[in-house]
Amino acid sequence: MQEIIIHSIFTGICGFLFLYFLLAPKKQWIHYSFMSIFFLSLGLGFSEHILASEEFQFDLVHIDLLFLPPIALFYYAMFITRRYSTLPNYHYALVLLVIIELTFNISTWLPGLISEVMIGLLSEVFNFSSIVLSIVLLVIVVKKIKRHHEEIKNYFSSIEDINLNWLKIIALIFILFNVMWLVDDSFIYIFSDNLVSPIIAEISIIFSYFIVVWVGYHALNQLGSTTSMVLYGNNDPPKSEDELPLRVVRNLTEGEELLFAQLIQKVKSDELYKKTNLSLKDISEFLDVSDKIVSKIINVKTSDNFYNFINHYRIEHFKERIKAGDSRHMTFEALALESGFKSKSTFYGVFKRMEDKTPKEFIHSISKND
Repeated sequence: MQEIIIHSIFTGICGFLFLYFLLAPKKQWIHYSFMSIFFLSLGLGFSEHILASEEFQFDLVHIDLLFLPPIALFYYAMFITRRYSTLPNYHYALVLLVIIELTFNISTWLPGLISEVMIGLLSEVFNFSSIVLSIVLLVIVVKKIKRHHEEIKNYFSSIEDINLNWLKIIALIFILFNVMWLVDDSFIYIFSDNLVSPIIAEISIIFSYFIVVWVGYHALNQLGSTTSMVLYGNNDPPKSEDELPLRVVRNLTEGEELLFAQLIQKVKSDELYKKTNLSLKDISEFLDVSDKIVSKIINVKTSDNFYNFINHYRIEHFKERIKAGDSRHMTFEALALESGFKSKSTFYGVFKRMEDKTPKEFIHSISKND
């Protein structure tokens, strides 16, 4: 009975999130229509467990929806990173496969339309193909997010809220799920009776609870964040590796050289790096030039991206405060936040990467020199 109650709670949560994202603001509806499908499929899965339990023993017509969450995540990732204009050609085949599988599921409701032997055979084929397809799509999602993570560094100085790491974690969990199910089905096919299945089923249910909470929380945060919904300002993301600003190798004109000097002076004198959510668009507005030009001069002059360019000044400011003795009455975290970093974890990661030592090791080196 306790399991039924838990399933009922999460069915209700999925239902709420399904409606919430389905009724998302018009500008964001396309993104969240896929998220609503994601929660609908999970909610139907929980409902099936409830109705098929010993308490209800409802003769439910089964619909295999395992393939829907990965597909929903795939299109959600494409649209939230504004890659809908570069969707792969095979996505039409993907839609066709979904229609075929749903048609097959519905056809099994009609007695005598398909023989029991054929239903069993097609079920095995569709189940295997769904798992393989899901793994392929989820791997694509992980790769797209990895590239997205690099691209946003050309536009923002703080990326914690828009790096989509939460989506990457969910994709990796689903990959693990599908690999487990693939191994499980293989064992059943080979040995007929498999003791591993109940264990995998329990693990899947527990992780399903986690996924509902994790995805719901982060997706709701994305819905409320204007920064995350327009990740690249008014520009579409680069369509190929050659279009990345970091790839620009042209020399700067005399005017661009002067503009870079003005940029350095502006960042230092006005301490723009202390603005936590400083973006390339902000800098371009300060200099009254296009963000593409600002991106170009930073990439060419520093051979680096905007994210590292600004964080370099944040690290230098932090080091100056340390040398001034401010660490005696302020914590590392307070100094990091005052320098423009959004979180302690980001500060430690950037400092270690740029200085090749931790903040404590840096202070120790200063003490030794003194």
